[in-house]
Amino acid sequence: MKKCKKCSNEFKREDIMKSLLLGYKPVKCGSCNTEYVVNFRTRIIMGLLLAGAVVLGAGLKNPFVFFILIVPILYMAPNFASYRIKEDS
Repeated sequence: MKKCKKCSNEFKREDIMKSLLLGYKPVKCGSCNTEYVVNFRTRIIMGLLLAGAVVLGAGLKNPFVFFILIVPILYMAPNFASYRIKEDS
């Protein structure tokens, strides 16, 4: 799981999943309130994985296949998602 670079506090899986599912919202460290944003690479990977699952599920015309593909993708997403500290603009 990902940790804060400033205080080494571990992010919760639920916070990362919520960030990815709600339009890549920033994740805040629960300890020091440092804000992290999703890297572009993670956005591309998630987009391709989810689009592939949708296309494959629609091509097979079986909604069950769609859920079989989506659930593992969403569960594993926090493991490969990468974040960087949000820069003040």
